[in-house]
Amino acid sequence: MKYQDFVGLACYRRRPDTPGFYKLERFDHAPDATYVPRAVDGGYIWSYDERLLSEVSNYEYYPTFDEAHDAMMSKIGKDGAYAFVIRKLGYGPSGTKDFYIHFTSYDANGEEILHSVCSSYHYNLPGVAGKFLGRDDATVRFNFGDIVQIDQYGCGLKWKQGTLGIVVGLPWSPKEFWELYEEDLRKLGPELADDRWFEQPSTTGSDDDEYFIQIGPYDGAMSNFTFRNAIDIHLPALPIADTITESLRGYYRNYLEHPDA
Repeated sequence: MKYQDFVGLACYRRRPDTPGFYKLERFDHAPDATYVPRAVDGGYIWSYDERLLSEVSNYEYYPTFDEAHDAMMSKIGKDGAYAFVIRKLGYGPSGTKDFYIHFTSYDANGEEILHSVCSSYHYNLPGVAGKFLGRDDATVRFNFGDIVQIDQYGCGLKWKQGTLGIVVGLPWSPKEFWELYEEDLRKLGPELADDRWFEQPSTTGSDDDEYFIQIGPYDGAMSNFTFRNAIDIHLPALPIADTITESLRGYYRNYLEHPDA
């Protein structure tokens, strides 16, 4: 296998044809939502609370992708919607737990932001569908220094907190996985290496498709950092003041300047 073939398998493989249905998830905010600073040691974290999720359904199910996509487009510009996700779910327990066969996330205008490169439904199963082998520049979407929003839920999903952060770490690239694959080629030979990487169950799956997000000032305990799966990251829901942008980028610079970063 050549490197470009490996990249194609990592980022552009054919989506699994596993039977399933589609879940459309809508992310919205209240009309009066604003990012409010919360003081922490050394600075602030910016979030807004939305406490009406228990009263308003924010997801729907459809039998086909086209129906889910049409429903999404009908919601553009309504109810403070700022992001959407369409995920294909398989039947059975894994589907009811939202393990996706594949997903695509969209911005407030219904424009595609990011799509899956592996399947959480097939995680740790034989075959390549559930294996995460990296994201290249075209599929990574968010990059170092980008300001994003992560949504955190609580109280049985009855409330949501939208928190601003800055991307400080990316999912592994295909090149990094390729180097590990080459090591196995040297140690095991092509047949055993390919079986291990592309056929046998693997612990490298959708959980590894994650970004490292800084939400506040750097401290030694890294308490203002979090790993987030690609499906859980959105563009900011609300306009961001220049002072917030400058602060987040300042926190990022301080992190990069730290010897242990």
